[in-house]
Amino acid sequence: VNPDLVLWRTLLSACKIHRNVEMAEEIKRKILEIAPGDEGTFILMSNLYATTGKWNKVIEMKNEMKEMKLKKNPAMSWVEIDKETHTFMAGDLLSHSNSEKILETLEELIKKAKDSGYVEDKSC
Repeated sequence: VNPDLVLWRTLLSACKIHRNVEMAEEIKRKILEIAPGDEGTFILMSNLYATTGKWNKVIEMKNEMKEMKLKKNPAMSWVEIDKETHTFMAGDLLSHSNSEKILETLEELIKKAKDSGYVEDKSC
């Protein structure tokens, strides 16, 4: 299997879950060979460093992003209601015309996840 960007990012995300900084740094190098300037990689690494308390590395990542003129894109979410997809940006949900229905759907999804055994990671 020839690993692509999606596979490498998936592995990088797994490194955050398992707090494996050393492996994440190797994967970061691989990703940046494929996609130099990939802002998502810098954000994932920054989050991993924050989770593991490596604050000097968080600052380093932010400085690298600034030097490369990379920006974190605003978070966007979407939900399907009655076979229609609705999108909204972080902090923008309440201004959406269907915000009440979206929030109801979100509450249902959270309840289903918890009922299935999901435990929220509150460490970050």
